[in-house]
Amino acid sequence: MKKLIVSLLATVSFQAVAYEKILAYECQSTARVGFVYDAAQGWIPNITKFKPVIYKIFATPTRKNNKYELQLGDKATLSDIDCDDFSPNGLLYCDIGLGGHFKLNKANLRFVHSFDHGYFNVGVPNQKLALHPTTDAESLSPTQQIGLCVKK
Repeated sequence: MKKLIVSLLATVSFQAVAYEKILAYECQSTARVGFVYDAAQGWIPNITKFKPVIYKIFATPTRKNNKYELQLGDKATLSDIDCDDFSPNGLLYCDIGLGGHFKLNKANLRFVHSFDHGYFNVGVPNQKLALHPTTDAESLSPTQQIGLCVKK
């Protein structure tokens, strides 16, 4: 039993330090707008009160390709997203997949997180993932969030 625990700890600690992660920016959403589908009215604007989302952007200097990693939420998850380096004009682009994009301006520390899945992709056949809804009534609500980041 003791060997099993030591073996598990060694595996977990190796995975945790497989590459270096340095917290570079912490961001918080300040506003969110979007659309929601209503069976009687169709697509209608949806301005909701929501719990602010925290995004963490880690620099990953020991990685060969992706120089930053975006973490959605306050805790690390398996869905952390690889991002390229900042562009020459100071913009960071992260393709979140499933119709999402995160963009950060290094100069003014403003970000935009958009999620357009659930509107334009309705009814599109997808043999790899069964995520595309057949009708608007089954789809997700497209949204856009804005906010500010703080350099750490």
